[in-house]
Amino acid sequence: MTTTEIPTRFGQLMNKPGPRLAGLALLILLLLIPLGMSESRVNERGQRRDEAAADVAGAWGQSQSLAGPILRLPYTIRWRERDEDRNRTGWLVLPPQQLNVDARLDSEVRRRGIFEVPVYRAKLQLRGQFKLPQASDLGVAVGDIDFGRAEIMIGITEPGALSADSKVLVDGQGVVLEPTAQALGLQGVHALLRHGIAAERLAQGVEFEVELKLRGSSAFRLAPVARETTLSIGSDWPHPSFGGKGLPRESEISNQGFNATWSVSHLGRGYPPVWLDNEVTREQIDATAFGVELCVPVDPYRMAERIAKYGVLVLLLSFAAIWVMELLGGRPLHPVQYLLLGGSLCLFGLLQLSLAEHLGFAVAFVLAAGAVILQASWYARVATRSTRRAFALGGLLSAWFGYLYVVLNAEDMAFLLGSLALFATLSAVMWATRKVNWSSGAHWDVADATLE
Repeated sequence: MTTTEIPTRFGQLMNKPGPRLAGLALLILLLLIPLGMSESRVNERGQRRDEAAADVAGAWGQSQSLAGPILRLPYTIRWRERDEDRNRTGWLVLPPQQLNVDARLDSEVRRRGIFEVPVYRAKLQLRGQFKLPQASDLGVAVGDIDFGRAEIMIGITEPGALSADSKVLVDGQGVVLEPTAQALGLQGVHALLRHGIAAERLAQGVEFEVELKLRGSSAFRLAPVARETTLSIGSDWPHPSFGGKGLPRESEISNQGFNATWSVSHLGRGYPPVWLDNEVTREQIDATAFGVELCVPVDPYRMAERIAKYGVLVLLLSFAAIWVMELLGGRPLHPVQYLLLGGSLCLFGLLQLSLAEHLGFAVAFVLAAGAVILQASWYARVATRSTRRAFALGGLLSAWFGYLYVVLNAEDMAFLLGSLALFATLSAVMWATRKVNWSSGAHWDVADATLE
């Protein structure tokens, strides 16, 4: 075999359906490189968005988690051992018997460059009652407790975002809040009750009222430290996501905002209604928190990540369509032309995200898909010299991008819809190639219409 015969033999081999199909598979594997680079770029933009959100939260206020208020009572246990007086001091932690929280979250959007972060101003009304339980449930003797040095404590994720005009009333006493390093294992505020609380009064029940005004971003949560906790949240943000340890008992969502109500018992929270010192940890309290997240309705970065995952599917379907057109008749494409068409499809994810950062997801998707479809159809027309094949490819790409848009917006059905798309495509390829003689080339056993 001469050297001039090698390209001819190779070309004849690659014109057979089997080897040509294997070559297309190698091209798809090669195109995974630019797809991976696009996905890395999407992740990088997502990280920049997260950094921008962290900057806004640092200046405005982080996601706030509220725990309390609780009552802390110092105790001292004294005993005599080996003719020496000994003692041990600590804190009795007394959460409320009932806690009712009414929260109003007035939202707004803060920008950091092109990135948007939802933030809120919260007005909180907390009402409830502290009540001393049975002596047998305290863990210490009533006589060892110093009721004159009682403190009220409120755990707040970022107390620096708390307004100075917040108010606290305990049994009619107005108290002044001060920052504290740790409250319930969380950063927060505390106040010493100047006149203390009499044991007899606490045994009957002591009412409290708290009014807090604070800033926060993205989410608000409440830890149900009380024996019975009720939380009502109203906001003008129309896209809430309820989560944490419990969903709302009632909720209403509209374009004007949402209202939601939770009712939680202490039975499901995993720690006792009264405890000493550090018997209950911060992790235990955090694990029981519930509330709401102010979600962006369509996160372009999350959508871009999902588009990148479907990139291989789009390439596979597009190459399969072009390959079937070749089998039906017409001028076959060169591998380089396949690579150029594949490169156009690989750019879709980046083009869509770059537009979505300025125009929103839906508009960006339509513009990016339209640009890619027009580019691929035009190039297919030039490469195949067939207007019908170019229109056929454009129509198929339009159908697949439309299907992809539906899949992206139907997250719960995405797996099912994707599986159905693959099954339908494979069935179409099997039907279109049912008469191909795979052993001798693109030969049809009976005459069929071509796309020329």
